[in-house]
Formats: sequence, structure tokens, C-alpha cells
Amino acid sequence: MSIMMGVTLSLYMSIYNNCQSGNFSVPMLLVSFVVSFIISVLIGLIIPMPKISRALAKKFKPGPGLRAVDALVSDAIYTPIITLFMILVVRNLAPVMASKAAEREALAGGAPAAQAANIAAGVAAEVSASLPPFAKMFIGSFLICYALGFFVIYVAQPIFMKIAFKGIEMPGPGGPGKKPE
Repeated sequence: MSIMMGVTLSLYMSIYNNCQSGNFSVPMLLVSFVVSFIISVLIGLIIPMPKISRALAKKFKPGPGLRAVDALVSDAIYTPIITLFMILVVRNLAPVMASKAAEREALAGGAPAAQAANIAAGVAAEVSASLPPFAKMFIGSFLICYALGFFVIYVAQPIFMKIAFKGIEMPGPGGPGKKPE
């Protein structure tokens, strides 16, 4: 189930951040998705989310309140780390991808290789200079992704639980074999 949640969080964060950049590109979407998915899987391997969820379930009554707290905790663990890495990837790859595209375009237009390389270097420098400061990128992206992440986790987790445990008889609120009162 954690892999399905990782895919879901990674996909929504990649789509959102790519759209927010103003320069939507499929290659950047794919790269950011793969990076964020790998990070979410690593977080899932390091941090025992099922144990954390069970501990929360012991302290809260089942229902929307427990789901909300569980979603907030998951979101607080995953979103800052994924956002950090995605911002680092964008800041490093955007100039490279823009310069490669400019170089291909210049070469296709008949420019000599040296001139195409100069154009590409200029474009890379321009893209790097146009990026907002790291803190502004991170904080802006984090705040939106945290709010969206909470919503995605809150909505998707019960759906993924049903899929993961389909066909497995689960005890009700009264425990195994007891009818709820």
C-alpha cells in the first residue's frame, strides 16, 4: 500500500510543480516523478509508517479525526523531503534541458557547432538567472504541496486500504467475531 501512496504523492507533486513552473515539459515531469517516487520509496523503507499509523490508532477513536491525524503525520514526513529533492532537481536540470533544446534548435537552423554551443551556454545562464531564490521556491512549493498532500493522503489512503485488503475479512469495531454495539 505504501508504494501506491508513494506513486500517488509523487505523481500529484510532479504534475503540480511542473505546471507551477510555467514551463510544462514532459521530460521534466518524468524526471521529477521518478526522483520523487524513488525518494518516497526510500522514506517508506526507512520510516515505519504502518507502526506509526497503528500507534495513532491506539490514541484516537476510529473515524475522520484519526484519518486526518494519520494524513497530517504522513504528509509531515513525506512532503518536506520530496519537495526539497524536487526543487534541487528542477534547479539543476532546467538550465541543462533548456540549453540542450537551444543547441538542437541552433544546429537544426544551420548554426555552426561552436555558435550553437555559445547559444546553449547563454540560454543555460539565462534560465539559471531567472530562477527565483531557493528559499522562495522551496517555501512556496512546500506550502501548496503540504496542503494538497494532506488532501490526497486523506482521500486516497482509504481507497488504497480497500484495494490492498480486498478479499480479507477485517474485524469490525467490536473486534473479531463481535458485532459492533
